[in-house]
Amino acid sequence: MFKNPKKIIVFADFRDFYSLEGLKIILKKKFFLVSAIITTKKNISEKKDFFKNIKIFYDGFPHKNKNIINFIKKENIQLSILTAFTNRIRYDFIKLFKQGIFNIHPAVLPSNKGSHSSFYTILNNTDIGATLYLINKDFDSGPILDQTKIKNNIFFDAEYVYKKSRECGLKLLNKNLKNIYLNKFKTKLNKKTKINYKKNIIKFNVIEYNKKYSGKFFWNLIRAVHFKDNGFFIKIKNKKVKIIPKIIK
Repeated sequence: MFKNPKKIIVFADFRDFYSLEGLKIILKKKFFLVSAIITTKKNISEKKDFFKNIKIFYDGFPHKNKNIINFIKKENIQLSILTAFTNRIRYDFIKLFKQGIFNIHPAVLPSNKGSHSSFYTILNNTDIGATLYLINKDFDSGPILDQTKIKNNIFFDAEYVYKKSRECGLKLLNKNLKNIYLNKFKTKLNKKTKINYKKNIIKFNVIEYNKKYSGKFFWNLIRAVHFKDNGFFIKIKNKKVKIIPKIIK
């Protein structure tokens, strides 16, 4: 154990490989004593050996949970790190942590804020990467500590972008933990840009049957949805047909 570790709370998703890898990095570095993990109720799973002795709160809305709030105050926890979380963290809850909540976004901010970052990284032809930043009241809009970039390629698909961006995020976390512990880091402005909410994706992944599209648009759309069983829709009259593309290189 590090001589003077700081108490923290980690937000994590037990179903997410990269979230658990981030938790492992935090525990291995030993700058911090993980006092608790917050995860959503639907993420309940068998506890992993490497964090079986850590207190776990199963709640997707921690700002409403008096037990969590009282725990933070009682333990005098001043900062938190987020490796993954499905719900928005409310501003009144963020303010409980005097040193803030640090998050890793799987895109190069200020581009591609919000949901479906792999999809928009391809569709917008922006750099692949990740950003470490302090969260605030708006999605992915807080001050930026550090980020990494990989030049995009016309043959990269969403599966590749998803994997590479999260690998970049883990490297950023590993690189910056000591500076976070020492509270010695510089931030830069996270410019105000469009935030992509989950409901907005329908504007881009639904094809109108009678509308003309370029081959470039279709190729980018195919790459942008090429991950697991994701796809796009063709709207014919009042019906939508789902297309799940397969790319053979």
